[in-house]
Amino acid sequence: MESGLTEPQARALEFVLAWFGSPFDSVTSEAPSGREPRWGAWPLSGPALITALDHWKQREPEAFEARLGRLGLDATHDTLALFEEDPRLLAALARAGQERGAQRAQLETVVTHVLRPMLASCAQGETAVDAPEGPFASARALALLFHAELRLGRRGVARLVALARERPESPGAGERLAEDLRATGRSREATEVWRILTSPELADPASRAP
Repeated sequence: MESGLTEPQARALEFVLAWFGSPFDSVTSEAPSGREPRWGAWPLSGPALITALDHWKQREPEAFEARLGRLGLDATHDTLALFEEDPRLLAALARAGQERGAQRAQLETVVTHVLRPMLASCAQGETAVDAPEGPFASARALALLFHAELRLGRRGVARLVALARERPESPGAGERLAEDLRATGRSREATEVWRILTSPELADPASRAP
């Protein structure tokens, strides 16, 4: 919430990262581009990865220098090529993810460079997709949206939003998306959608028992 998220947005992001995200210190190579790294909890790649490193460097220059700077790495796009050339640098990037400052930089980058642009792209005119009267006002609905961005990309987000707007009645957009995923062989993602739909962690706080 310090990054400007609303309470439902923060709860949704926390849930999606806890259940479906990666560890902060994870590093994988992104296919099909070869060895371009994907770093952290979301995970981040390309310009977003560099942005996260720059946020961390600006806030904690000594920690950045100790983990990466001493190895000749900087928060520039040239660094991506260095990661591809030397697996030892990828290991250093993974260890950097253990730093609290780096973890916070990852989260800030997810908020500013992934979630906010995604939410803005879903708006109808001046009305935000998660406005109080909108289809994604609750933490549970937002978790569906964030999960779609994480697992399915912008096309998955567009599909979920279209389902929510074309038929607001039951069954809901989440249920129909889960069925679509299962029918197309994406049973893992379908199961994850059902977890979001049924988890008590995402219940409206007002409806919880005291």
